[in-house]
Amino acid sequence: LLLGAGMDSAGAHLSRGVNRLTAESMGAMDPAAQRHLGEAIDELGQRSAEAQGIPQPMTSFSKFLASGGHVLYLMVQDDGACISGFFKVGVKHLYHYDSKGRITEMDPLCALDFYVREDCQRQGIGTRLLDHMLEAEGADVRKVAWDDPSRMSLALLQKRYGLQNFTPQPNRFAIFDEYFEG
Repeated sequence: LLLGAGMDSAGAHLSRGVNRLTAESMGAMDPAAQRHLGEAIDELGQRSAEAQGIPQPMTSFSKFLASGGHVLYLMVQDDGACISGFFKVGVKHLYHYDSKGRITEMDPLCALDFYVREDCQRQGIGTRLLDHMLEAEGADVRKVAWDDPSRMSLALLQKRYGLQNFTPQPNRFAIFDEYFEG
């Protein structure tokens, strides 16, 4: 997904690799860069919704700016001209029901939307996005709650991190059993 004509990594403050963006960092961009990046985020959010089979995107430029505390990680290729995927995270207040029906209130870091373009999948981009996010946020993958994870996300978490067991929740968040260990 190209960022747009005349858009370069300097104008958008993006570099090749994984870029960490917040509402504040996007607000500091020049208006043209912000507009082009917003269009790219909207397009990726729409593609993510289609891949998940949901009617409305969970990620859009306007929602991201309004979210306050969310962080968006973008994988940029081709010297800043092409975005191949994104990973949106933020803290949410959740109620977790264990296998015995006991409720725990928690405020974990949550994986809110995770998408890699179809033509870029199976190249390690999802793993790079996830690893970069974990390092940048100082997070442990076992302590991340996943909003309605896809089969592909679950497969990545099982293969790379050995995470597979969780109790299904009414709120659709997957909190792996390892979250509650040690």
